[in-house]
Amino acid sequence: VYGATLEERVQILLNDFSDFINKEDLEKVGQRDMPEPCDIYHNHRNNITFNHDFPLGGDFNLTYPKIKAKYDHRIKKLLSTIKASKQVLIVYMELPKTTHKISPQTLQEQLNLLNNKFPDTQIDMLYIAHNENMPDGISKCEPISPNLFNGECFNSRRDSENDYSGNRQNAKLVLKGISCKKKIT
Repeated sequence: VYGATLEERVQILLNDFSDFINKEDLEKVGQRDMPEPCDIYHNHRNNITFNHDFPLGGDFNLTYPKIKAKYDHRIKKLLSTIKASKQVLIVYMELPKTTHKISPQTLQEQLNLLNNKFPDTQIDMLYIAHNENMPDGISKCEPISPNLFNGECFNSRRDSENDYSGNRQNAKLVLKGISCKKKIT
């Protein structure tokens, strides 16, 4: 899924994903052919776009229940994992070529909201910003506060104008020193 600002995504977590994929909130906004053909639906309530889930030309009323069940399962698992964990890292990475940077104050405010929502879990946040001036193969990650970190890298693929997935190799450099004790499957 894509879309929604950091603040909108935090609100989704704070509201336990209520209205995340309600049928009445979804509107077909297009289709895509690559990497696999799909219809694209946008949730006008929370600004999330589902661009991988709905089969191209499929009957929405027939495919929706299965897709909703898939997300309900994932949401339940995610929320229970956060609540059961001692420490969680939230990673937010800008889309390539983003020019609007999120201020450290806004990042800290959002982190505080998450820590208040999950008081028994230490939530850390890593914000990965796109930096047009950084060369490939270079990244940096600096603390803003004890639980908030700012990473930077050149996040576009230099060979593509239509680039939504970013430069995975450069993003991996920012994440290089981070390891997870438990993965959600």
